[in-house]
Amino acid sequence: DIDPQKVRISEQLENLKPVMKEIADERGMALEDVFIKYMDVASLVAAKRDQRFKSDMQDLGIMEFK
Repeated sequence: DIDPQKVRISEQLENLKPVMKEIADERGMALEDVFIKYMDVASLVAAKRDQRFKSDMQDLGIMEFK
C-alpha cells in the first residue's frame, strides 16, 4: 500500500514499476503509457481530495475559499 500523499512520486513509480510492467504486457501497452495513466489518475484523486477538503472546511465554517 502506497500513500500518494506521503510517498514521493518517483518512489511510487519505482515501487509500482513491476506491477505496471505486468499490466503493460497484459494489455500490449508501452510501460510509459501505463505510467502516464497512473499519473493522470493520481492527479484526479488529488484534485478530488482537495475539493472535498475545501468543501468540508466551508461546511464547518472554518475557512472560506474563493
